[in-house]
Amino acid sequence: MQTRARNRNRHGHAGWQVAALLGLALLARPAPVSAGSCPARGIEGLDAAQREHVQALGLGASRAPALAHGLLDRIGPRLTGSPGLDAALVWASDQARAIGLARVRLEDWGVFGHGWTQQRAWMRMQAPVPMMFVAQAAPWSVASAGVVQGDAAWAELDDAAALDAWRGRLRGKVLFLGALPPQDALAAQPSPSPRFDAASAGRELDSVRRYFAGRAARIPARLDRGAFRDRLARFLMDEGVQAVVLAGDPSAAGSGTARLLLDDSALLVARPWQTGRAPAFPVLVAGNEGFGRVARLLRSGVQVQVEYEVATTTTPAPVRAANLIAEIPGTDPCLRGEAVEIVAHLDSWAGATGAVDDGAGVIGALEAMRIIRASAIAPRRTIRMVLFTGEEQGVLGSRAYVDAHYAQVPRDPASGLVTGAPVPRAAHAALSLAMLVDMGSGPIRGIYAGADPAMAALLRQWQPRLASLGVEFVLDGPGWPADQSSYTDAGLPALLFLQDPTDYMTRARHTSVDAYERLDFDGLTRIATVQALLALDAAQRDAPMPRPQPLFSSPHR
Repeated sequence: MQTRARNRNRHGHAGWQVAALLGLALLARPAPVSAGSCPARGIEGLDAAQREHVQALGLGASRAPALAHGLLDRIGPRLTGSPGLDAALVWASDQARAIGLARVRLEDWGVFGHGWTQQRAWMRMQAPVPMMFVAQAAPWSVASAGVVQGDAAWAELDDAAALDAWRGRLRGKVLFLGALPPQDALAAQPSPSPRFDAASAGRELDSVRRYFAGRAARIPARLDRGAFRDRLARFLMDEGVQAVVLAGDPSAAGSGTARLLLDDSALLVARPWQTGRAPAFPVLVAGNEGFGRVARLLRSGVQVQVEYEVATTTTPAPVRAANLIAEIPGTDPCLRGEAVEIVAHLDSWAGATGAVDDGAGVIGALEAMRIIRASAIAPRRTIRMVLFTGEEQGVLGSRAYVDAHYAQVPRDPASGLVTGAPVPRAAHAALSLAMLVDMGSGPIRGIYAGADPAMAALLRQWQPRLASLGVEFVLDGPGWPADQSSYTDAGLPALLFLQDPTDYMTRARHTSVDAYERLDFDGLTRIATVQALLALDAAQRDAPMPRPQPLFSSPHR
C-alpha cells in the first residue's frame, strides 16, 4: 500500500485515475464460457450487405488523425512504468467509453520495476571547437550532477583483452564507447516505403522461418553477450568513468536522418528497470555525426572536451503495471462466452512518441472497435480489445494476460524459450481468435497464419473479400515474435499482419524519429477496416477459428 500511494503521488492526476480503474477491475468478471456444443445456424461470417456496410464505415470519416494527435502529441512517450503510460491508459479508457465499449477496465499484471522519465538531455563539444550534439539519455540512465564538463575518450571495449588494455585510463573520462559508425551509403539503401509483392512477401516469410529455425542455437551467444555487458558495466563503474556516450545508429541503417536508436541497443545492461541493475553513471546516446567526429579527433591525437547535462527521474520503488481491456459483448446465448480479441501494445520507448510502434496498432484497434459499434451489427461472440503494456521489455503484459486467462506457459527464465506444454485454464477454449497490428501503419498486404494449415486454408477463403483493401497474401508460417506469440505459445489462434514497412523497420522503429509524421493515415484507415471485418467474420461464424499446435517461442526481439 505504501508503494502504491507513492506511485499515485508521483504520477499525479493520471495516477489517481489509473488506481481507480484498477479498483473497478476488481468488480468485473469474465463472461461465462459456453458449455456443450452450439446448434449450427449455417453462418460463416458476415453476409455481402453487412460486409459492404462495414467497409463503407471504415473507409469513411476516419478518426485516426485525431486519435494520433491525442496519443502522440498530447501524451507523448509511454515507457512502461512512466507517468506518460499512466496518462495513456486513462486516455485510452476514455476513448473506449466514448465509442460505447463495455466493461472498460485495467487489469493489474504485477510489479514491473522502476519507472523512469527523461526531463532533458543535451551535450556539446567545447574544444577543440564548439559543436552541438543530437543526443538523448539512454533509457533508465541516472541523472548527472547538473551541468558537467569532462575530457573525452574513445574506446571499443568488445572483449576481456580490451578491458585489460584500458584499465587505469578512464577515471573521470566521458567515454565514447563503441566502433565508428559506418559511412552512409544512401545509394545502397532501400526505398523508405517499399511495398510488398509476392516475391518480397515470400522472402520476408523465409526470414521469419530462418529466425525461428535458429533461435535455440543463438541463445548461448546471446547469454554470453549479456554476461559480458554486465562485466563491462561493472568495469566502467570500478574505473570511475564520468559518463558513457553511445552512437545513435551503429549500423547506419537510418542514414541521413540523425536518428537515435533508444531501445535495448542503448542499454549497457539488460533489464535496467530492475532494482540495482542500472549503471551508476549517466549514459547518453548521440547522433552518428557527432559521435564519429569526436572519435576521429581523438584517434588523430586531438584532445576533446565536452559539456553535458542529463536530467532524469527514477522512481524510488518498483511500480505496478496494467493492461487495458474493453468489450463489445456477444449476443448469442451459446457463443457470447467466447471471444475475438483485437490487441496492440500501448507502451513505447522513451525517445519519441511511439507512432509506428505501436501507436498505429492502438489507433487501429480503437478505430476497428468504433467501426464495429457504428455498424450496429450484434456480434454473436464477444469482441474484446486488449491494449498491453510492458511489450518493449519482453512482451510482459501479454504473457501475463495469457497466463492469467488462458494457459500457463512454462518458460526458461534466462532465455524466455518455452520449456514444455502449456497448462490450459478453463477459458482456453473460449478464445476464438486474437489479432495484432504491430508492424507500423502501412497497409496490410498479408496475414501470417501462424504455421497452422487449417487457419491458412480458411484465411485463403476469406482473402478475396479483403482484396479491395490491399490484402493479397496468406503466409503459411508464424509472424515475427511480438504479442501474438504469447497466444500461439499457449496453443491459441492469433494473427500478425504483413504490412508495407512505411518507415517501420526502414527508419522509425525504436528511434527518436518515431513520431506523428511517420504515420500513413490511409494505411491506418485500411488497417482498422480489415480488422473490423475479420473480427466480425470470426465472431459471427458458427464454428470457432482453427486452433494451432503450440509453437516453442523465441525470446522477444
